[in-house]
Amino acid sequence: MPISFLKSTANTSGKLVRPFGYQYPVGLSTANSGGVGTAVTFTSTPGPGSYTIPTGIWPQLDVLVVAGGAGGGGDAGGGGGAGGLVYGSGYPVTAGESVTVTVGAGGGGGTYNAPSYSDTGNGSNSVFKGITAVGGGGGATYSGSSWQNAKSGGSGGGSARSTNSVGGSATQSPSGGLTGYGNAGGNYPGLISGNGGGGGGGAGGAGEATQPGKGANGGIGLSFSISGSSVGYAGGGGSTTDGVPGTPVGTVTDGGGSGTNGGVGIAGTSNRGGGGGVGSFPGDNRSGGAGGSGVVIIRYYPLGYQVN
Repeated sequence: MPISFLKSTANTSGKLVRPFGYQYPVGLSTANSGGVGTAVTFTSTPGPGSYTIPTGIWPQLDVLVVAGGAGGGGDAGGGGGAGGLVYGSGYPVTAGESVTVTVGAGGGGGTYNAPSYSDTGNGSNSVFKGITAVGGGGGATYSGSSWQNAKSGGSGGGSARSTNSVGGSATQSPSGGLTGYGNAGGNYPGLISGNGGGGGGGAGGAGEATQPGKGANGGIGLSFSISGSSVGYAGGGGSTTDGVPGTPVGTVTDGGGSGTNGGVGIAGTSNRGGGGGVGSFPGDNRSGGAGGSGVVIIRYYPLGYQVN
């Protein structure tokens, strides 16, 4: 009797699954699997910080780990860097084992209310077993006498509006044998009209350098279907200039924050690992937005099937 090989539905990210031990021969029909593969999403750390791998599953997972995004800088500061992102399939586990799960929080935005200020906060790391996504780097902020450098992190924060301020670098690397994603924050190139900083880096691209007369975009995030539908994660925070709000790429689709035309920056999207937005333009009490919190998503498959 010929074997009918099973084609996954959307919640298996378009992959093929088949009875274990069989190759995929040319010419045999495919059939709907009826939803092979189950996604588990962590938006907060489970108490006491652990998760038990189910029994009766194939001992390899699809895994997405996104760290918390960083805060944006205040008073013409830079966008916050997105949390580092780690993704891959075939991650080995043992049925019934207890594994560490940590969901990273977003970092706080920088503030400036003369004569005092507070620095930006980096995002916190997210962890699943042996996989670590590194928290995003804070955007550069104004101290009342000078503009600070942006911080490095999973993706780096954007510089402030000064040639003395430098965007942060990306520190995310492969983890647990899976691919890591992160990019640097944008810089201020000098001799430019406007008072904004650079955009924070995102998982899919670097933050934009300061732009004349408009805000700088945060770096784009990346989209994955591990949850069952395509979702963007880890977009960087954008900046603004005098009176002109930015339109960061990551604002809606990738979880990144944005700057505003007066007031505080818009925070990154929760459970997406987005970077925080920045304070708008120079003046008292211009605060950066907070970074979005991270997320951990796993997908497991029934025992007896393996993923092509």
